[in-house]
Amino acid sequence: MKCGAPLCRECLVRVGASPHCPACASIRAAQRRRETFPRFLPAAVTPAVRRNISGAVANKELRRLLALLFDSALVFIISIPVSFVLRFIGMLFLVPEVGGLGFFLCLYYSLFFVASLYFPLLWWRFGATPGKVLTSLKVKSVSGAPLTLLASFWRWTGLLTALIWMYVGFLLARSIVKLLSIFAAKLPLLFMLASWFGGITIALVFSLGVLIAFVGRHKRGFHDILGGSIVVSDTGGRGIPTR
Repeated sequence: MKCGAPLCRECLVRVGASPHCPACASIRAAQRRRETFPRFLPAAVTPAVRRNISGAVANKELRRLLALLFDSALVFIISIPVSFVLRFIGMLFLVPEVGGLGFFLCLYYSLFFVASLYFPLLWWRFGATPGKVLTSLKVKSVSGAPLTLLASFWRWTGLLTALIWMYVGFLLARSIVKLLSIFAAKLPLLFMLASWFGGITIALVFSLGVLIAFVGRHKRGFHDILGGSIVVSDTGGRGIPTR
């Protein structure tokens, strides 16, 4: 029905009432999973909240930021019980003198572990995380097909890398500001202003992987480029590239 390829009875796969080849059937199955994903959210919340958020926040880039913040909070909540389990396992298997892994170290490990499963698997299986569902957004490949598992993990690798570099840039800029505060009374004003400008520039340069998601026609960040993805608006099941 989709590609027009000839099929024998052994190759034919029916999705609903329509015959498909195996390749088209897998794509259609992935699309159906993505269409039914919002049903996992409470029925009373999903329609009203999605309409209110989309109506109140028309800017798609801001909705992407809200979705990331919501998903990050959800990952943090999930990671807390996981960190307790990891600490308990560490106390069982590490030597008594060590006393297991520290709480915050367990929490950091748990955050990385949960996020590394949460984002790629949801992008792959459903094309959206709960945050993106609530803000009426979806993640697709640039060709319009669903993301593969490998592309989803590449996208997560790009997002994690961009956020780490952004954090490094912030640390460098903060270090420059702290250093300048020590010699503030001895340095000329012009030098101070130039140094402040340099610190801000360093932070912006290290944040380019994230900031490029707010420019251009399709608003693709470093993670979108690496994963071959694009974020689209979920309007009645038809994705419209973010502009």
